[in-house]
Amino acid sequence: SSAGHPAGVLRANGEVERLKSAGLPLGLYAATTYETAEPVTVQTGDILLITTDGISEMRSATQKLFGWERQWQAIADHRHESAAARGAALYQAARQF
Repeated sequence: SSAGHPAGVLRANGEVERLKSAGLPLGLYAATTYETAEPVTVQTGDILLITTDGISEMRSATQKLFGWERQWQAIADHRHESAAARGAALYQAARQF
């Protein structure tokens, strides 16, 4: 289930592998069925990217979207730092956009 939001795995080498997901948000309707996705192997140093649209839909002064790619790149640029540092870097990148 993705509710229209992409997910991915930031591999230890810096590459982003987009995960195939679709469907309604979990728990939205009691009688909803979901397809089973292919398993994903996450290894030491990989980061699971599960996001919502808050930062990706921020707009610049010229109304350009920050977007998923910039969001994931900001995390990738700080992949060797703590989760808190990655979050702060993402926030700063979006604010400076």
